[in-house]
Amino acid sequence: ITDQRNAEQKLRLSEARFRDIYRQSAYGMCFVGVNGVIYDANNAMAELLGCDSPAHVIGLNAATKVYRDPEEYGRLLARLQDGRATLFAETDWLRVDGKALSVRVSARPERNASGKLVALEMTAENLTDRRALEHQLHESQKLEAIGRLAGGIAHDFNNLLTVISGYAALLQERLEADDGSLRYADGIVRASERAAALTQQ
Repeated sequence: ITDQRNAEQKLRLSEARFRDIYRQSAYGMCFVGVNGVIYDANNAMAELLGCDSPAHVIGLNAATKVYRDPEEYGRLLARLQDGRATLFAETDWLRVDGKALSVRVSARPERNASGKLVALEMTAENLTDRRALEHQLHESQKLEAIGRLAGGIAHDFNNLLTVISGYAALLQERLEADDGSLRYADGIVRASERAAALTQQ
């Protein structure tokens, strides 16, 4: 009897530790029936989905209220029914207010004694902010590449303008003040100076 009581005490302590880890986890965690209805969730999952508490998550249908594409939950379920141990995927979810979320999900099957799939244990990590930062980084890299290209073109164009204005200056020196062609050379110099100023801008 003493051994049995000790074993029961250890089991209770183990379950209590699991519940604490589950409730305090930084990742959203929930248990979902094969019908898609969430029957348990932790605080992080409630926060992720924009709910006030885990109680507001319970009863949501993951297929129709959480997954942005309802068919994706069906595909996940089918793959787990085929005997997969754990699945990892990046997907889009919806908060209860309709805001889209990018999440990394791991799904582990819960099976009964005969091996039939009865529920899913799902863990979700919010990637929305990371995706937004990656998008900003991509856009800034694109702008930087455009800037480098424009800078290179401007540099080459300036080199050409230097040659044009140099030849025009040589032409000005060779022409007499009363030569009618001098105004053309002056026009070339002025135009190349404006083009250089524009390139600098």
